[in-house]
Amino acid sequence: MYLILMKECLKYYEQYNYKLICYCLMTNHVHLLIQANDKEVSDLIRRLHSMYSRYFSKKYNYIRHLWQDKYFPELIEDDKQMLTTSRHIHLNPFRAKMVKMPEE
Repeated sequence: MYLILMKECLKYYEQYNYKLICYCLMTNHVHLLIQANDKEVSDLIRRLHSMYSRYFSKKYNYIRHLWQDKYFPELIEDDKQMLTTSRHIHLNPFRAKMVKMPEE
């Protein structure tokens, strides 16, 4: 559902030309690498997490806060940092032992 809502939010903010480069959905957090051309991604993340929180709370009758902390944006400054960040996102499930092989 998170990815479905992400797609809806990207469409909602299509005038800002956001591009989802890569992502990783973990059991207790998410990693998103988003290219932001015209506007910072805070509104997109706020909308996405608000929509997902409402969905999750209704589906699972959850009454507490779903997100422990706010998101932590980090500006990618160069190709090396882009590669490092992408590698971290892609390898996160493997390092957390959620999958047996990195390609999974």
